[in-house]
Amino acid sequence: MMENSEEAVLTEMMESTKVSEEEEEEKDTEDGFSDRIIARFKEFLEDEILQSVAAEGVAKLMYSGRLVDPQLFSRLLLLWYNPTTDGDPVRHCLGMFFSTIGGTNNDMTDTVEEAFFPTIQTICDAPHTSPLLEINPTNVAELMLSLLRGKHHEQIAIKMCNEILIRPRSYYGRCLIKCL
Repeated sequence: MMENSEEAVLTEMMESTKVSEEEEEEKDTEDGFSDRIIARFKEFLEDEILQSVAAEGVAKLMYSGRLVDPQLFSRLLLLWYNPTTDGDPVRHCLGMFFSTIGGTNNDMTDTVEEAFFPTIQTICDAPHTSPLLEINPTNVAELMLSLLRGKHHEQIAIKMCNEILIRPRSYYGRCLIKCL
């Protein structure tokens, strides 16, 4: 039964990214199309039963360049580092994804840069009951920085300095200081 639900999720994910010529024309004028797809993927990633297969599907779509979204990238990263997924096969898939996407294309580099601060802030602001508290934000930052190239490092460093000035004594600010 689990296999059928996994197949159904993957089929729906792939079908939702296929676009006919008519839809492509509509997509240019309708911003809601991609928003609906991304919202659907986020729902799949929240479902404990479908989470693994959804994460694998999203990673494959991102790797192929068919899906670009900083929030989904951040969710994949948090899922990979989340201690509750220890031993889950999705970790292997996500590990392969993160090891191969560095410098693959400009869209992905921009996605990593846009996901940087929200991801670190999510970890730093995690509630006391969250397993995300066990994640070392510096390790996550190091991985994300390793996926960036050239000018993106400078841009992140400048933004880090600005964020530190805004919240110098917060846990988030101290994490960013370590990252610098």
